[in-house]
Amino acid sequence: MLGQTTIAVGIATILTANVWGALLLLFSTNHIAYPHAFSLAQNVLQLTVGPGKRNAITLVTAMIMGAQVVLLVARGRRNSRINWGVTVMGGGTLWLASRFCPWVTIGRLVPKLSQLLQFPVRLTSVAFPLMLCGLASA
Repeated sequence: MLGQTTIAVGIATILTANVWGALLLLFSTNHIAYPHAFSLAQNVLQLTVGPGKRNAITLVTAMIMGAQVVLLVARGRRNSRINWGVTVMGGGTLWLASRFCPWVTIGRLVPKLSQLLQFPVRLTSVAFPLMLCGLASA
């Protein structure tokens, strides 16, 4: 079975060489248009009471996420490892997207990140499904 998997990976690599080869060439030699650098600290998740926006989490959503963490801690060892893992990863990603993460310091230590990531609030597209998956499996 391992041999067949290795052969399948090799065939897939050869058949997709025109795509990843072009991407490797493009990313190694592209010096034409760098993305604009944004302040990481100004593009984080904010808490709002009104209707939600792209860079805001509503109070109700924050309460649901908090309830998931409370439920996880209250049930303790009765939760599965998957529930713990999904909730911890979702909570960590949500923390990274929020203003509680030291984005000023991170931006100063890794300046290239302000061009690559640009908007830490984008991490909520990973955090919300993980947290809701943890809530569903509780």
